[in-house]
Amino acid sequence: MILMPEMLTAENGAKYALIGEFYETIPTQCHECHGNPDEREDCEFCEGTGEITQRVPVQWTTIKDIYKRAVALLGQPQDEVITQAIAAERERCAKAISILIEEEKQTYGEECPDILWAFRKAHREIRYLGDAP
Repeated sequence: MILMPEMLTAENGAKYALIGEFYETIPTQCHECHGNPDEREDCEFCEGTGEITQRVPVQWTTIKDIYKRAVALLGQPQDEVITQAIAAERERCAKAISILIEEEKQTYGEECPDILWAFRKAHREIRYLGDAP
């Protein structure tokens, strides 16, 4: 999961990063023969089709509209993302503490009270914090 801005703006650097990155091809009438059936057969530019394709950049407003729609359909409210990230971090920390407790038991052959007490206290606090960040 990644956090991204809700909107694309010049202020957050999106305009600089994205403008000119996307193109579309648009068919247009040949500028040499103008699509005239009498002239287009010999036209070197369109090779007799009467049309050429132009590569034009996608408008900035279109890029913003596409991004806005993607955020609406795929995005999660930021507080939900943060809650999920906190829960994942709590779980990671709890597993790490459990591993440390086991390593201490194996190293000393018995429980080392001061270290194990601190590990267990931290483990309990991480496990039982509830849903509050």
